[in-house]
Amino acid sequence: MLPTYARAITGNIIPIDMGLQFRRDIWLAYHPDAKQSKAATHAINWIRDSFDQKKYRWFADDFVHPDLFQEDFAGTNVVRLFAGFMDIPA
Repeated sequence: MLPTYARAITGNIIPIDMGLQFRRDIWLAYHPDAKQSKAATHAINWIRDSFDQKKYRWFADDFVHPDLFQEDFAGTNVVRLFAGFMDIPA
């Protein structure tokens, strides 16, 4: 099983609706002193932004089938972000 956003990484994955849905919380833990560092604050904000459910519906609280958000990442940087890592012929 792969997360629903796997479809954003490669078009070679075809989602099969088996009726199974699993949800996992994602936690970000850091030392309170990290807020004093500009670099650490920037990294924390980047990580939070990477999981923004308004930008990326696959991180929303409610399940969204991959077929419904195909248009969300078509033509965006999401797919190009992983260029060269996926879709390699066997």
